[in-house]
Amino acid sequence: MNPLKRLGIALFRTLLDQGDLIVTQVLLPPVSGAIQARLLRAVTGSPTPPQGSARLATKRGLVTLTVDGGAVDGAVPGAWAKYAIPKGLPEEEGERRMAIENVPHRVDDFDGVIAEGYGKGLKKLVYSGTVAVKIDGETALRKINIHHHQADRAGVHYDLVCEGVPMGTERWELSIPNGPFKGRYAFVDASGAMSSGEYNEGRLVTRMRDRGVRLDKPDYRLKDRAWLETEVRRGPDRYSVERKYDGALVNVAVKDARMYLRSHREGGETYYDRFPHLEHLENASPLLSHRLAFPAPAVSAVFRAELVHPDGAARVGGLSNSMPDKAQQYQREHGDAELYVWDVAEYKGKDVSALPYRERRVICRQLVEELQPYCKNIHLAEAAPDGMDAVEFCDRVTNDPRGLPYSEGVVVKDLDDPSGKTWFKVKPRGEFFDWRIAPGGIVEGAGKYAGSAGAIMVEHPETGARSELGSLAVSDAERQWIWDHRTQLEGRAVAKFEAMEITDAGAVRAGVFNGLHHAKGNEAALQAIGLHELS
Repeated sequence: MNPLKRLGIALFRTLLDQGDLIVTQVLLPPVSGAIQARLLRAVTGSPTPPQGSARLATKRGLVTLTVDGGAVDGAVPGAWAKYAIPKGLPEEEGERRMAIENVPHRVDDFDGVIAEGYGKGLKKLVYSGTVAVKIDGETALRKINIHHHQADRAGVHYDLVCEGVPMGTERWELSIPNGPFKGRYAFVDASGAMSSGEYNEGRLVTRMRDRGVRLDKPDYRLKDRAWLETEVRRGPDRYSVERKYDGALVNVAVKDARMYLRSHREGGETYYDRFPHLEHLENASPLLSHRLAFPAPAVSAVFRAELVHPDGAARVGGLSNSMPDKAQQYQREHGDAELYVWDVAEYKGKDVSALPYRERRVICRQLVEELQPYCKNIHLAEAAPDGMDAVEFCDRVTNDPRGLPYSEGVVVKDLDDPSGKTWFKVKPRGEFFDWRIAPGGIVEGAGKYAGSAGAIMVEHPETGARSELGSLAVSDAERQWIWDHRTQLEGRAVAKFEAMEITDAGAVRAGVFNGLHHAKGNEAALQAIGLHELS
């Protein structure tokens, strides 16, 4: 008999005879240990079982809890790694500062005086909120406390404790969405290896760089149906006629299996953790072999897209400018936002913005095909099929039974133009404008509208001429909210309105106020509008 065949038979018989021993002694212990560690981490904040007196204290509930939530001589449920940061969180991107891990603490919003012990002194709560925490590739929303601690013995420093971060975690990331510490931070073991003591004291915290990219907004000109019937029909092979989605324009950067969605506005921000189904590119195939072979996309790109939610542009603005927990909760209950790609600037490390649009459109299609296995919510913006009349396609879009955000109109693009050239919008409705609300421009109504907004004064973006919009096509509740928040909106927010005509002097004729813009204006005003939309 062939020696290899004889060896195979012997190994097979051994497996049959000793299978139970192999399972119980070789395979089960690591699995059991991993489950035990995860349970300990979830309950006590540490994957390591307490030892000695700490073990007895844990079992008997005798662990000492300090007045500010510190767990002394053991681990307790709800106590997590706490870091003392002498100089506070770093303020500049790439800046690193020392963080020292000490006894675990609870996240309990303590704010007051510690009368005794090592932490004796004034401990003032300077931030409490929900943040995004990433450990071992998994991101979750957790509560955090940051204190300014004037300790008698340790000196003045900042304390940071975050739910879900176990003691001894070698590396984790933190994203704070608002407030004085707004930013993304990475905590790493300073020595590159775990310390031998009970606590790993050496940590460096780094302010992470913003990975979002800002691109200039295309230059659009408004055209009417007659222009489609003449200019576009004369040269159907020259133009791409595409659906105009009513959402929020975003610039998207794809790198290292993640999409970074950023506002196109000057001074805008990257929308971290608001749209996790878009941000994290993961292979969700039911086939294990496919997930192992293609765990993440290798593509890198920078492109423009429209962020769309079935509830309309106002909802997208609300999601983009709200806190991550509220944005995620709303999408769990009402559906996820979708991303429609309509232009590309960089692809696989190459600048493609100077290519004719017909070539960029092909790249857009290829890019979407590469990303869709990892993200089911990304699509290519719909265009009129070859051979379809531009007017027929426009009518199909504007009569879409779904209504807005899918029926706003079409965008016409010259297939031979490089990026940055003028594109044309065709809408079935009257002409819409986005102008800033003038300082002091929210006027109180009269009669039934007394005590609420009765008119909106807007400013022409070039001449500065003021015009009053006396017709408000919004609900009474919206009028009331605008009036109650006028100090946040006047001179800061942007009004959307429809007008019959804008005179040469910049005055509005027959203007109708349609609402507040959710993607233009002062950041503070946009956040207030966003929170209002989700309330």
